[in-house]
Amino acid sequence: MSPEFESGMSAAIRPADFAGRVWARLRGDKLAVSALWVRFANLLQGALIAAAVVAFLTPKEQGVWYSFLAVLGIAGYAELGFGSAAMQVVAHDAGGGSGSAAKRHAYFLITLRFACVAAVLYTILLVIAGILVFGARGDAHDGSYLPLFMAAAATGGVLFLLAPINSFFEGCQWIVQSNLRRAVQSAAYGVGAVAGLALGFKVWGVVTGYALAGVLVILLLLKQHGRFLLELFGAPKEVDVSWRRDFWPLQRRYAVTWLSGILYLSAMNPLIFRLSGATEAGRFGLTWSLLQTVAAFSGIWLNSRAAVYASQVGGGRHREFRHDYWRSFRWSVTSYCFGALALLGGVAMGAQFWPRVASRFLPIPALALLLMGAGLIFLLQSLGTFLRSFREEPLMKEAWLSSVLILGLAVLFVPRWGGEGAAAALVASQLVMVPFYLRKVRIYSRRLSPA
Repeated sequence: MSPEFESGMSAAIRPADFAGRVWARLRGDKLAVSALWVRFANLLQGALIAAAVVAFLTPKEQGVWYSFLAVLGIAGYAELGFGSAAMQVVAHDAGGGSGSAAKRHAYFLITLRFACVAAVLYTILLVIAGILVFGARGDAHDGSYLPLFMAAAATGGVLFLLAPINSFFEGCQWIVQSNLRRAVQSAAYGVGAVAGLALGFKVWGVVTGYALAGVLVILLLLKQHGRFLLELFGAPKEVDVSWRRDFWPLQRRYAVTWLSGILYLSAMNPLIFRLSGATEAGRFGLTWSLLQTVAAFSGIWLNSRAAVYASQVGGGRHREFRHDYWRSFRWSVTSYCFGALALLGGVAMGAQFWPRVASRFLPIPALALLLMGAGLIFLLQSLGTFLRSFREEPLMKEAWLSSVLILGLAVLFVPRWGGEGAAAALVASQLVMVPFYLRKVRIYSRRLSPA
């Protein structure tokens, strides 16, 4: 185990003055602040939608809502890791001093072409997934939801098309602008979805949210990078850049890792929908959305700087990278621990005063178990940020092993214990994966030059 990891873990929890120290650091870290905009927008979106779902939808419609979002998320894997590869390639190129305006333009054109092709694949996957999940009829299913799902897929496809473009601009170190677009997208989706629910559109609120977010993000993108986009028409054509040579060697490894995610996190809610019914899927989906909010806030220290880490490693600034990454790692782990405890206490307190609302979530023991599983996933993803800063994807085997373990255990546990069984599957599988990740961190730490 690397000494940096050991020191990071030993310093992960600090008492008393944590809030003050967070404020002091945020004042000097504009990247973390911009990521915080995104997290606050996500929090606003999640809170508004959760309240609206409880107020305007039946338990069955709640299950359909979150199953819609999960299936839409599965189709997002049609990107095949291109966004992450684009960010790494562009950031390493800039950090190594070989970047130029002409090369950035060539990289962007590749990004735009691939995003269009991936959007077609996205649509095909959604048609298949929609028929499989929402085309059946029975006690827990209703085939009348299929046309509605197709409308949600069409509007969501616009946002899917924009995701690789955001990653490209982030690799160019225009991180603050990219985070602003993500914040606007999240807030606009929340406002549009809640408006649809309040107006009686029911599950059609997904469509109204996607439509509003897509329009606003496109307008903001044109305002922020209009000059860059106009310069594309005069970009030199002789720049020696190609998708096959510059992107695909890294992207194919990301693709293998990304596709493994279909088997667990994105498929968990539809799996519960199929095996335990819409109501239980709704309880798990609403609870999981709160946990994702905690993880999203906790990850601002690391996720906002992923492109910076890639640039540091690409430019040979290993000492700077080592110090920057492990300091952010400590802050992320500390933030998750405090956030998890606050969420557990808040839900437990809320259950005493609003039992009707509490019945829409998993019970407290299952929530504690799910917090532990989500915490292990958060820890491993944070270590993955370190490993991927080397413009490599070394976690293909680990990702698939984790997926098979989670899915296999979930299939065994969910029919008997529902959402609680899904939480237990997450904890057991991720405990198995921890030693594999620590071994990779130790190996890659040796590649850095001495401090």
